Amino acid sequence: MARANDYREYAKKCFVWAQQADAEELRRASLEMASYWMEAAMRTECLSDGQTGAIADEVTEKAARHRPAMVSVTSQHRQQS
Repeated sequence: MARANDYREYAKKCFVWAQQADAEELRRASLEMASYWMEAAMRTECLSDGQTGAIADEVTEKAARHRPAMVSVTSQHRQQS
């Protein structure tokens, strides 16, 4: 099971993606995903090990909502390059 430090690493990656994003929509989605992972890290630290699986599932579900937009924007950017 992932730990709070893992979630923080995921958030850092999202922050990097946001900094590198050329499209505003991609930047916004990356920052929102980073906030989900940071929230998961904080919540994980407050809960017992038996409850952390639900947090990972919740964050994964939220991230999945942004994935189509991120893929779409990235594809559009590659076609323009």
